Amino acid sequence: MLFLIKNTWKILKGNVTELVVFLLCYHAASILIIYNFYSSSIDFALKKVGYSYITVENVIQFINNPISVMLIIANFLIMLLLIGFEIICLLENYRAVNHNVKLKAYDILLIGIFKTGKIIKEGNLVNLIPGLLILPFICIHFIIQEIANIKILNYLAQYVYDSFRYKEILYLIIAAIVIVSLLSAFIMPFVVLGEKNAKDAIIISFQVTRKKAKKSFRYLIQWNILLSAVILMIYGIAIVVAAFFVSLVYKEDVALANLLILCDWLKLIAGILSNIIGIAGNIAFIYSTYHLYRFHVAVEEIDELYDYTAITNHSLKKVTIMIGLFMVCVEGFYSYQMLEKSTTIAKEVLVTTQITAHRGGASYAPENTMAALKAAIEVKSDYAEIDVQETKDNVVVLLHDSNLKRTTGYNKFIWDVNYEEVEKLDAGIRFGRKFEGEKVPTLDEVIKYCKGKINLNIEIKSNGHNKNIVENVLKVIEENNAKDFCVITSMDYSLLSEVKEQEPSIITGYILKMAFGNFENKINADFLSIKHTYASKKVITAAHNSGKEVHVWTVNSRSDIERMKLLEVDNIITDRPVTVREVYASEKNGAGFIELLKIITR
Repeated sequence: MLFLIKNTWKILKGNVTELVVFLLCYHAASILIIYNFYSSSIDFALKKVGYSYITVENVIQFINNPISVMLIIANFLIMLLLIGFEIICLLENYRAVNHNVKLKAYDILLIGIFKTGKIIKEGNLVNLIPGLLILPFICIHFIIQEIANIKILNYLAQYVYDSFRYKEILYLIIAAIVIVSLLSAFIMPFVVLGEKNAKDAIIISFQVTRKKAKKSFRYLIQWNILLSAVILMIYGIAIVVAAFFVSLVYKEDVALANLLILCDWLKLIAGILSNIIGIAGNIAFIYSTYHLYRFHVAVEEIDELYDYTAITNHSLKKVTIMIGLFMVCVEGFYSYQMLEKSTTIAKEVLVTTQITAHRGGASYAPENTMAALKAAIEVKSDYAEIDVQETKDNVVVLLHDSNLKRTTGYNKFIWDVNYEEVEKLDAGIRFGRKFEGEKVPTLDEVIKYCKGKINLNIEIKSNGHNKNIVENVLKVIEENNAKDFCVITSMDYSLLSEVKEQEPSIITGYILKMAFGNFENKINADFLSIKHTYASKKVITAAHNSGKEVHVWTVNSRSDIERMKLLEVDNIITDRPVTVREVYASEKNGAGFIELLKIITR
């Protein structure tokens, strides 16, 4: 075992810089491709099925739909193709290192393309398929991470687990998959490096693992325990570094909330890192083992190395550079999109309950002001809930009451005042001297400020004097290209119907003071926003079965937050975002861990 570890480490470090560059670039491109295809296909399937969201209650009905099945298969095939090509590139790199040849990052890609093209040209692409049986084992770190953190995978795993009355049967199935995966460990090397057909590669791989079964299994398992320890160590160091960074940058009252958000992102990154380390590390170990064991079954590797210089100077090099430039452009475009949508990625991907700052962050600053929104962003709220109404001259502004008196001292209704007058009012002085001069902001100003920082829950107030408010709100959203991070809510269902009539793609929420009747079947509401006192398991299950999320308001006490957590609501509207974050984090990470983070960030 020690010899194999030393040999594997020698192969890994032999061209480590170029290998790391290749892996980071390749995985960045792969993630962007998979994420965008996954996101687009899920959105398309949801529209066809008639759901607004995937929930634990409706995930099986969603997956049973033929369109969903086809799209899931397409996603799966894309992942297989990307991982299969990566394995070919890695094997060729390790073989080159073993022959004292160092490849550049783009050479690794080029050799992979060359080898894949050779396999396709010879009609042997089908030979690679059995080799992919190794994936459940070499990707086990990644699989565990993603099942824990990705919504749809988490729901599916829970459903599969609950479906087995006798859990022992499930454990036996998992064990069988792992054993078959281990038996298949050497198929890919014999196909790619030994240039064997699938049938011969399977027979030889099974011969090797059968003859050396105990050693092979033990070595691979021990190696993966070592890889897991490395991944956990890197993750632990990252958490500590993040904690000290947050403690230096943020104030004590918001440091923990920022750190908990950062920890969620670190989990996502840890999943990606575990995939990179898992695949690269396992393929290196398998190559070392293959190189040692192949002589025991009288199989020779095709030892005549490719003329790497000839290949890298070949016209394909130009093609590779063009592909590289294209990937840079694509990555740049998608990276920009992801930065623009950074506040929604966690909602789409991670298993998490979202947190909405009530009235923009009214416990920290004057409600519905820029100062409140800034505070909501500082405490890392996922959404800011804001109220909008129209002035006499049809400017959409942030205001909860119809009368301006409570927040500004000006005793007039908003529909009787032009924006020029509203602009001069002080919406901050009544909250505290610190906020003197705070203005009543327009929706346009707010969207421009919040873009890329926080999502917006825009509640349209129905006051009987704003006939064009839906049109004007949608116009502001459209002008700012803000549909990706804005949702529209209202207590007036007719306003939501109007929104859907004018812009079907925008997400809408129906606000309910009570929860009676078949409200979950309201077709023009994508989610329900319910007063927390009326939230019950029955109500939430009914909504989830209809493909609708459930948001609850306004939840401030720790006991109410705990109850919402047990009910598995999707979004909590609160005046205390930090407290909500702490309650949920305590469940995920353990109370002791949270206390440790508190100490570090003080």
